[in-house]
Amino acid sequence: MKLALGLLLALAPTLAQATQAKDLGDLGGGQSFARSLNEGGLIVGDSRTSSGETHAFLYSNNQIVDLGTIGGNYSSANAVSNRGQVAGTSYLPGAQPEPRAVIWDHGQTIILPHLNGSSNSQANGINDAEHVVGSSGNVATIWENRQPRSLGTLGGSNSYANAISQNGLVVGNSVTAQGQWHAFLYRNNQMIDLGTLGGSTSAAYGVNDRGQVVGSSETANGSVHAFVWENGVMQDLGTINNGSSIAQAISAGGLIAGQGLVGNNVVHTLKWDWNSQLIDIGAATNDEYSAGFGINNSGKIAGIRYVNGTARATLWE
Repeated sequence: MKLALGLLLALAPTLAQATQAKDLGDLGGGQSFARSLNEGGLIVGDSRTSSGETHAFLYSNNQIVDLGTIGGNYSSANAVSNRGQVAGTSYLPGAQPEPRAVIWDHGQTIILPHLNGSSNSQANGINDAEHVVGSSGNVATIWENRQPRSLGTLGGSNSYANAISQNGLVVGNSVTAQGQWHAFLYRNNQMIDLGTLGGSTSAAYGVNDRGQVVGSSETANGSVHAFVWENGVMQDLGTINNGSSIAQAISAGGLIAGQGLVGNNVVHTLKWDWNSQLIDIGAATNDEYSAGFGINNSGKIAGIRYVNGTARATLWE
């Protein structure tokens, strides 16, 4: 479950890197969001259509392709594997539509079953083994061979899985027995509490095969800071001008993308390089609002920026 950008506090820019922001277009409705990309440069997200619905898309070969829905008026693509399989969520039709975890597999749409006793599901991550993670009935779930399995919680009632690595490490956030949301790493059939940076809450959004986990955490003074967790240690990735930041994704090699406030109501895409040096990507475009949600080993970042008040799916390279 993603933290709202509104939770971030004001920052001032430090480093800026010259980048090219490429608009990926939309499905006819003028608004689009990019949420993930793979090593081959395939990008997924969702876009408003000309009829006012929101549909998942796949961007490939300079073309944005409508992935459709499962009958309702909403779908969103949240992750794409290096094999080109896409994981996301789509709504069934009806007066009270229910969300379902789905896979879009080269022209085929597959609805994944939900856990027994649940009536909803959503998919947030997928790897090349077609292991999908997300939630069903508000509990972190993994689908293996397209069958759901609960990952449990950290002692509370709810949990959400946000990403999975190629070697099967899963991260997300869960309510603890004390009622606080904490980031978790699921490995060897065990959910591990990653703790916080001194505050009460944290959440994990990305993980790679090295076991490096990224996300955000409340600090002792109540700020929200991006973190990287590795070998039992949560490291504060810092902010700009003592403000706040969120790390959303990490590449196989350790490049990190996210976002933070860089001024008065101005949100910019942020990047941390292999040395954890913080770079303000959005400063090169003078956008008032941008955010990075996916990054690959070549340093390409997929996300959004607002142009004249409208969200646009964007690739920074």
